[in-house]
Amino acid sequence: MNPILQQIRNGGWCGKINPEDYHALKGETVVSKSTLWEYMASPYNFRQNQLAGVKKESSGFAWGNLIDCLFLTPALLDSQYVIEKKLSGATKAGKEQAERISMTGKQLLDPDVYMEAIKAERLLREHVEMYGIERFETQIGMGMQVVIDIDGTPVSLSVLGLLDMRPEELGVLRDLKTTRLDISNERALMYAITDFGYHVQAAMYLDLWNILHPDDQRERFEFIFQESRPHYRVRTVELEPEAIQKGREAYNKALRQYARSIALNDWPGAHLTIATLGLTYGEQAKDYTTEGGAA
Repeated sequence: MNPILQQIRNGGWCGKINPEDYHALKGETVVSKSTLWEYMASPYNFRQNQLAGVKKESSGFAWGNLIDCLFLTPALLDSQYVIEKKLSGATKAGKEQAERISMTGKQLLDPDVYMEAIKAERLLREHVEMYGIERFETQIGMGMQVVIDIDGTPVSLSVLGLLDMRPEELGVLRDLKTTRLDISNERALMYAITDFGYHVQAAMYLDLWNILHPDDQRERFEFIFQESRPHYRVRTVELEPEAIQKGREAYNKALRQYARSIALNDWPGAHLTIATLGLTYGEQAKDYTTEGGAA
């Protein structure tokens, strides 16, 4: 268990939450796995993006959010999307469409993309039914307030997590990921898990859950990967305990570093050293990309 998360102040909270409400929980001292992972990549870039209000998104991110909605929270589809063809912004009708949709706060969803997502969601549901993991509660928000001492200065952080799937079977938690990977390539999956910090997410979520649920301890974490291109194959991957422990060590270190940056207003990485690189890593990693909604 991460010792930092045991420094609880004012307890914690856990319960079903609308994903939009969860992602609205923002602020310098609000920390999720996504926050920590972006910070670990470059504290300086993270801080500049934070100050400028820059939000990193991609077409893959949009697809992942759509699949999340259809599979985990289908009742929210109508409140999040307007399903219609996008008109040219150069025309009067296109400008009126853009203004109308902007006023609703919803996203424009192409009907053809929607139909492809329906196919993908059906295959995803067939997978969980085939493996007997179809009984679960979705979109569980978790959070707790922790205090980290930085050279005598207490830094209070709100540590958050949004759990996709809380299965009825004991001992395990699950999360859904969409990916452009060939999910039959286990080596590429391993690289993606490391590069996108999914082992960090697994450790954080298990620790949050176990501290908040002393009578329902979970030690295993599984990711359900689905390819984001036809034919939308699905594969469940369980992380080994050693991978989860490495994730625990990584987020423990990152929390302390993040608290130090806040306490000292020090965000390293503005000036980079000269590097000499080979091709070994690039040759091994090849071309892979993982997508999905933010944690």
